[in-house]
Amino acid sequence: MSKRTVLIVDDELTLLRSLRDALRAQASEMEVLTAGRADEALELMELTEVDLVVTDLRMPGQDGLSFIATVSHKYPKTRCILMTAHGDTETRNRSLSGGAVSFIEKPFDLDKFISEVKRHLTPSGGFTGRSLVGFSLLDILQLVSMSQQSVTMTIRSGERVGSMYIEDGILIHAESDSGRAGTKAAYEIVTWSDGDIASSRGVAADCKRTMSVPLMTFLMEAAKHQDEAKRLKPVEDIRDIAAAMMEINGIAAVSIAVANSAAEIYGSGISDEYPRQAITKSMVDSYVALSDALNQSRLVGVKECSMIMADGTQALAVPILEGRFLVICCMSSPDNLEDIHAALTANRGNLVSALSEYESQFDLQGDNALDAMNLGEDLDQAFGSLDMGSDEPG
Repeated sequence: MSKRTVLIVDDELTLLRSLRDALRAQASEMEVLTAGRADEALELMELTEVDLVVTDLRMPGQDGLSFIATVSHKYPKTRCILMTAHGDTETRNRSLSGGAVSFIEKPFDLDKFISEVKRHLTPSGGFTGRSLVGFSLLDILQLVSMSQQSVTMTIRSGERVGSMYIEDGILIHAESDSGRAGTKAAYEIVTWSDGDIASSRGVAADCKRTMSVPLMTFLMEAAKHQDEAKRLKPVEDIRDIAAAMMEINGIAAVSIAVANSAAEIYGSGISDEYPRQAITKSMVDSYVALSDALNQSRLVGVKECSMIMADGTQALAVPILEGRFLVICCMSSPDNLEDIHAALTANRGNLVSALSEYESQFDLQGDNALDAMNLGEDLDQAFGSLDMGSDEPG
């Protein structure tokens, strides 16, 4: 894991050095920076990405509360902890509402300080808001709905970043770094399972208004989206594996199919030159016929099946999970067969895991057999079907 960066801001040089040295001695995974004033800290943050700021309340120039507000506005992904010897309730509340995630009263021992810093650098499960820790995103949105607040929220989950804009308890806009906006972005964001939330009061006057949905109404639909996203997660994993396979030189098309129905779970090809679905059905039929023949002869099961189609296309089918699924590769050149086998071997573990989960999500047997679940070449078709309501304000 890459080092996390902590910036300590305090005009007491002796204390500053003590805190810096204590963190460096007991937390080698951290990069520790220091500054004596807020303006020095902001100048440093323009040059270096900072994960956590620990600042004193009373300093020359800009004080700690004002500094935290500035950091929360300019760097919403950065968390802030306020240190002060003046720990009254008003100061605590002002620091938390201004964007701080924690409040440390002086004097404190170094062990408590180190523990608090580590806690906010390594959140475990659930979304960690600047004033709410361990709550799910829907929990936090429900609180906002109940209070009818106006809030701008920035949500980060892994490498993904999204924003939600709420005015008087009404969701008026959402956007994510995937390029989605409005309803689509909002439902995408609520499928993220954990991460960090930064919030600020109010909504900018120039904020786009792409929707007008009471938060409580949105939350009821969002719960359905979370369930459906979990259901489609194995298909998304299968898509990613197929995409990785398509990067192998010599593979013109990849299809992952259910053996007993020839239903394609996911497929992708480089051009229309390769009739992927027709080839998939032919390969499944051939594999099933060969398997039946070997079973009747009590011979060893089929390890793989290869054939050349009428148009000269060569295809290879490899069974997964005792032949209940087939990975079918159409080859533009048989000279790369060794590389294709190596790719199949490298991805076999991930395929087994994703297909096992897929099998548990969908009933593939009997009268309820999945006739077809061809998601085409873009899984957004499946997730797009989840979008509810309209992106138009109203």
